[in-house]
Amino acid sequence: MRDLKKRVPWVLGVEVDPNSGLRVQEAAMRLYHSRRREEGDQASKVELLQAFQAVEAAVRRFFFAY
Repeated sequence: MRDLKKRVPWVLGVEVDPNSGLRVQEAAMRLYHSRRREEGDQASKVELLQAFQAVEAAVRRFFFAY
């Protein structure tokens, strides 16, 4: 699960700034808003991020249910 959190900035193409964490959020918002306008690479990034969220949720359910 830690690896997934490290992959999100890489997928978005931004660096994580420990002093101001808004870069990742702003990049994600730009990506989600541009999804309607463009298809292809941008849409596949959105699908990849959604898959990361699904995997994280499944791991948490398994961990806390066990």
